[in-house]
Amino acid sequence: MQDAKKVDPQTRRTLSVITKPDLVDQGAESGVLDLLLRKKTDGFERGFHMIKSRGQSDLDQKVSIRQGLKEEEQFFLETDPWKRVADQSLFGTAELRRKVGALQMEMSKSNFPAIVQEVKQQHQEAQELLNSMTLSPATLLECQKGFHLTVEEYLQQLKAHIMDGKCAGSDTGMHSVAVRFFNRRKWFKEDLNDN
Repeated sequence: MQDAKKVDPQTRRTLSVITKPDLVDQGAESGVLDLLLRKKTDGFERGFHMIKSRGQSDLDQKVSIRQGLKEEEQFFLETDPWKRVADQSLFGTAELRRKVGALQMEMSKSNFPAIVQEVKQQHQEAQELLNSMTLSPATLLECQKGFHLTVEEYLQQLKAHIMDGKCAGSDTGMHSVAVRFFNRRKWFKEDLNDN
């Protein structure tokens, strides 16, 4: 129970479950009943629930889950002191399943507005970031064309420098590489324009 309070200090999400009612010592039943009937809560806001799962002998005999649930129901209807409790919704796996479902729905409803607000905030931040971007190409092809045009402008400037003799003798290798690259770029540009 202490572990539950570590993760849920107000115990608003915690359904405390008592198991193995067939092993409750004789004379200790009244303390367990006090927990179930909320005469004593031990600080658990949602109270306690009791189930009786299949035991090891049931598992060894391969008792099915369905049969185990029927036996659990019979146990609480026929066994003292549990059968004398007016509120039978405190017992059994079927009732526990209903309670967990209701709690889950309650938690979802209470947290939903905060989740919606968080999503709206993140959407607004993403929109602001998108709007702040300087380059917003409509398509990948436009982006590729823009890149190739930038490279082509640079290469034209480089070619002009080479043709004007502004490159020294050691740059002649660079000259032939630049011319070949420029020609390939020119062919690529023509292919893009044709498409």
